[in-house]
Amino acid sequence: MHFARISNNIENHSPQPLVNVAKRSPLLLLSFALTTLLRYVFFLAVVRILSLELYGVLAVAESILMILGFTVSASFPWAVTRFTTLGESITIRPGLLGNFAVGALACAFFFIAYQLEILRLDQDSSYKTIVLMIMATVTLLSLSNIFQGYLLGTFRFGSVAFLRIGGAIAQLAVGLTLVMLGAGAEGALAGYISAAFVSLFIGLWVSKGVLRKTGPWINLQFTYFALTLMIGILGIHFIINVDQLAVKMFSPASSANVLSANYKAARLICTLPLYVITSLIGALFPISAEYSSDPEQLGIYVRKMLKYVFAFILPTYIALIVVPKEILSLIFPSEYTTASQALSILSPGVFLLILVAMFTAVLQGSGNPRKPALLLGAAIVIQSILLYILVPKYDIVGASMATSISSGLALVGLVIYYPRNFGLTLHWMNASRILCASLLMVIAIYIFPMTNLILVVTGISFGYLVFLVTLILSRYFDSQDKRLFLFIIERLAQVSGVNPKYFVPPFRQSR
Repeated sequence: MHFARISNNIENHSPQPLVNVAKRSPLLLLSFALTTLLRYVFFLAVVRILSLELYGVLAVAESILMILGFTVSASFPWAVTRFTTLGESITIRPGLLGNFAVGALACAFFFIAYQLEILRLDQDSSYKTIVLMIMATVTLLSLSNIFQGYLLGTFRFGSVAFLRIGGAIAQLAVGLTLVMLGAGAEGALAGYISAAFVSLFIGLWVSKGVLRKTGPWINLQFTYFALTLMIGILGIHFIINVDQLAVKMFSPASSANVLSANYKAARLICTLPLYVITSLIGALFPISAEYSSDPEQLGIYVRKMLKYVFAFILPTYIALIVVPKEILSLIFPSEYTTASQALSILSPGVFLLILVAMFTAVLQGSGNPRKPALLLGAAIVIQSILLYILVPKYDIVGASMATSISSGLALVGLVIYYPRNFGLTLHWMNASRILCASLLMVIAIYIFPMTNLILVVTGISFGYLVFLVTLILSRYFDSQDKRLFLFIIERLAQVSGVNPKYFVPPFRQSR
């Protein structure tokens, strides 16, 4: 009964997009949190087993894999999601064929670039094995991502959660076991292959029969739309991964692997919120497609998303900017603290990239993929030029500068374009509340003594608490926000099997 009262109240007092995401996305959010946790456990365990040199090799390989992997998740899977959401189920076969072709083409270009030494990687036998393992992973991902896109388009978030968690468990189990047995970077990459294989198997299983119900293998309209999506979605992940590759390519050979390892540590920390927020963006794309004909409703949903990102994600980046060295020492061995300056510069850029990802998902999901594709394409060109200039002079600090500058320019372009489509306006009162809370958090962290690891955790938590309390006292959250929070807590409690009455107060319907 208690859950029913909250459900009815949400239905009666909230915009329809918020109702839909509140019903559909908590399980997806929980799965992303668990998946991210498992993968970060994997990386933090590996960093303490591998030497600094080997971890640098893994960092470079992982960045290449991310860039190639996103070529097969940046176009056809999202196109399948959108067309499926709109009720067109004929896109599974052309999606599989097109994505496999894109993956094969990306792998071919990568292999040629490696063989011709366009990519300045080592030519020893270990790197040759790594190259083949990367190509195998991308091939499997090109197929599994299509099934994931189909499941998202049908709002089967439970199946998506099962698929993602299964892959993360496989990566942790296989990869960490092989690394512990002495397989090095190759063992860690075997975890990626296992994750891709398990994801494909689960995708085939939960989508069984869908291939028999779909149409032809070639659909030109669908293919054209998918290819226009590629630059936009791939652009975000290219920006956040190519800097790692640039550190390897443009640094002196004697220190390239060590610098790569240090920069990977900085990236690993500051991209964690980016991967967490991907869960919301994963729900945002099909919602955008569903409400593409109603910009007013979609605009309400996006404004709420932005409001929550500033409330719950921004404090993390404030801490990373203010006390980067302390946070690095909290997570990594002492030799990685040399990345603190790069972390403080990279963090604002990644936060801006989160906003870029949100706007891009909305525009593409609502059928406007060209503008973000052009803007992100320009940002990639600028970032590449800056990396070429700055990395040889300032090593990992230069890489972080290039990424932050290009992210900022991409956001400026999207913000200029976005309001004309969805009526996004700056709420000055909320902006002043965020600014006040941010300043108080910075002061709180600065005055808090951080002489050991326990005090570091306590100080950052204290700063985060100051930020949230300031927002609450200044009435940043309205009654609609409170109802939505209670509803989501109820849903998460149901998913986790916990009786929500133990931590959610009885809800009274407002008059």
